[in-house]
Amino acid sequence: MNFRELFVNDLLLDHIDEISNIWIESIPYNIKPIIGKKIIQNYLEKFLKSGKNLGIGLFESNKLIGFIFFGKDTEIITQIFKKNFVYIFYSFFLYFIKLKFKKVLNYFDVLIYLILSNFKKRKYKNSTELLIVAIKKSYQNKGLGSYLLKESFEKNKNYFKKFDNLTVITLRSTPENIKFYEKNNFKVFDEIYGRVFLILNFSR
Repeated sequence: MNFRELFVNDLLLDHIDEISNIWIESIPYNIKPIIGKKIIQNYLEKFLKSGKNLGIGLFESNKLIGFIFFGKDTEIITQIFKKNFVYIFYSFFLYFIKLKFKKVLNYFDVLIYLILSNFKKRKYKNSTELLIVAIKKSYQNKGLGSYLLKESFEKNKNYFKKFDNLTVITLRSTPENIKFYEKNNFKVFDEIYGRVFLILNFSR
């Protein structure tokens, strides 16, 4: 892989369709692709318009091949859930009547996690969160995730200098993700219902 042909840049609303396709293809077990592309695009529109969060794309020439998001999205998710409750319930019902029980279980899994996480306070302060990192399937396993992460730190120093640390949540059932974060100096500090919490301290 010739890294000299790659560059990172801020993501724009014009990139929503490309981001959605990479998200669905590379992280199909994520709850948003399971619910449907409409939810992803609603989320992306709010996220990219927020002004508080950071969305960075990895490009080869003018083609988007990966992306990474930092920030807080609790408020965005709450708004989307309220606005799309009927659609979310409908997608759940469709999977149920089609006997796609693995996808149905994903809904319950997320619900149980959200309930349990409300009862457990996490021990970190003044942090931002790495919300998602995704690389197009045909470009995976080439070190591009680490490259994107490091370039994001380098080119957005003003954003990261406001925080003491960076946290991320990943699934215990995806050990390759845990290894990726540990390779990039994150350390495991908590676990809730199959979700592993990792933290990266910004040494000043």
